Amino acid sequence: MVATVLLGITGVLDVLVAVSDAQYRSDLSEMSAAAGTSPIRAHAYLSHIDTGFHRTTQFLYALAITLTTVAFLLWFRRVRANAEVMAPGLHRRSPGWAIGGWFAPVGNLWIPKQTIDDIVESTDPASGPRRLVNAWWAAWIVVIALTTVSSFYKEWAADEASFTRYADTGDVYGKLRDGTLDVQGWAQALQTSAILDIVTDLATAGAAVFAILTIRELSRIQDTRLGLNR
Repeated sequence: MVATVLLGITGVLDVLVAVSDAQYRSDLSEMSAAAGTSPIRAHAYLSHIDTGFHRTTQFLYALAITLTTVAFLLWFRRVRANAEVMAPGLHRRSPGWAIGGWFAPVGNLWIPKQTIDDIVESTDPASGPRRLVNAWWAAWIVVIALTTVSSFYKEWAADEASFTRYADTGDVYGKLRDGTLDVQGWAQALQTSAILDIVTDLATAGAAVFAILTIRELSRIQDTRLGLNR
């Protein structure tokens, strides 16, 4: 199934991005120790950091997550349509919410869960994969929470303009050259940000595993009931 394959690829890339973020944090730690409070030494150190692996993993992850999102939403719409055939009229929301619920501000925290709960109930009320679905949704909420915390930290921590990967913008380099940037405070803030990113990356990989298991089990049950496994 396309969705599970892409989720697997995305999960692997999540781990690689976490490795990249860990390397980034290590680079910052070395830079902080080598530069001390000298913006000039910090500038020289950052100028020679190799960003190739980090940029490559970020690009591949962005591509994979885009394709995965499309494939997952198509699967979600299909199992919702199948569930309607199995138990018409038992769903709390119309079929359009199978996709629309994911894009509803704030509502995306519970509408998709209601939808998949109804799908499970319609598909197999006796022994549907409720625990698996609950585990997947809990992991997904954790990812949302971590992403939100990370975003707020980057937005509101000291010197928010400095939150650039490897400080590769003219603005940050200019501050380093001019001596107007607190090197140690800036490096510490970025290291904290990197830790948040690593935790988020690994949590996302875990959520991908639960999503794969949910897709496989729910699809298997529906295909059996619809006679597609014969």
